[in-house]
Order: sequence, then structure tokens, then C-alpha cells
Amino acid sequence: MVHTLADCAGEGGKGACVTDGVECVTGCKRFAKGIGSAFKEAAKCLHDGGLRLLHSDKAGEFAVLEESQTQEKAEATISKNFLREVGGKEKHLKKMRTSAENFCNEFSFDQLAKATKSSQVSLQRSFKLKTHKEGNTFKTIVAYRGTWHRIVAAFLQRHFKKLPVDDSIFVRNSDEVVECTDSPGISSFSVDGQNLFCSVPQDTDVSCRAEY
Repeated sequence: MVHTLADCAGEGGKGACVTDGVECVTGCKRFAKGIGSAFKEAAKCLHDGGLRLLHSDKAGEFAVLEESQTQEKAEATISKNFLREVGGKEKHLKKMRTSAENFCNEFSFDQLAKATKSSQVSLQRSFKLKTHKEGNTFKTIVAYRGTWHRIVAAFLQRHFKKLPVDDSIFVRNSDEVVECTDSPGISSFSVDGQNLFCSVPQDTDVSCRAEY
């Protein structure tokens, strides 16, 4: 980060900028108590100026975008990766949680049903900026901590992992991938995950759970 900022200063002031920057970074521990308030002031300044601060994916840096750009890129990535629910969103989400609760009660999972009922109804999403991609698109981060999705998923995973599964495309660790690609004709490859667990057909998923 220090060198990135120094590059903006030009050759004349680059050396001094690096020196001052390193001194500032290494001395941050001495001012740890005041760092929190400094960040809050910086965030407020950006917000008041109609700017948004995002974390840069893979680069480990930060990027500043105008509010309109942030909204546009967020809309684009949401439209690409999620289905929009038309109408009463909150009511629909609560209905889904109730369905999960009823599913638990049906199989006498009383504690699971109680935990599901008192949990959050929706997943939380945030964004990172793909500065290494053309167009600087957004990467969507979905977190389900504290939601009924995580509670039910953890319960099912804990019990289903005991079942023997013969999955031809299952990858246990990275060593198995290396074994498959360990040939003179392959030097590198990239995997782009598109269809994750959120895209699994719910009706089929529930029927399979009930069967087992």
C-alpha cells in the first residue's frame, strides 16, 4: 500500500513518501487507541462525499467508487447471481423460515425447530471489487452466520457425512486435483465456480433429505 501511494507522488517525492509511509505504518501500534476513531472519521468523510470504500479482491488493497458506480455494479452482480423475488420480500423470507421450522417439527427435531424459529430470516451479502478483471466487476460474498440456513445445514451435514457417498466428481483435497493434472500437457488451469449450494433445486433437495 505504501509503494502504491508513493507511485502517485512521482519520482521527485517517491522516496520521501515511502520513508514517511513506512514510519507511519510501523508506528501505528503506538496509536492503537485512536485508530478506531480515525477510521470512523475517514468512513464518514467518504460517505458524506457520496463515495464508497470497497476491498479489492485478491490484491489486498482498497478501492474508492462513486455511489452511483457502486449501485450500478451491485445491481449487475445481483441480477447475474440471484433470482429476484417480486412482492413482499420480508413476508416471503419469513414464510421460508416457517417451512424449515415445520420440516423440523415433522421429524420431531424439537431443538432444531426452536433454534430455527429464533434465527435470522435472510443471508447477508457484501461485495469485493475485482480489480484484476476487465470492467472491475463485483464479487458477491454471502454470509449465513446466525441464519436458519446455517443452523439447518450444519445439522444435516453432521448426520449426512456418515452416509457412504460414491461421487465421481467429489474432490477431497487439492492433492487429488494435482494427481489428475500431473502430466506434461498441463501447466495451469482455472476453476470458475458458478452453480453453488444456493442454486440447488429446493424441491429435489428436500425430497432427497426426506428419503434418507
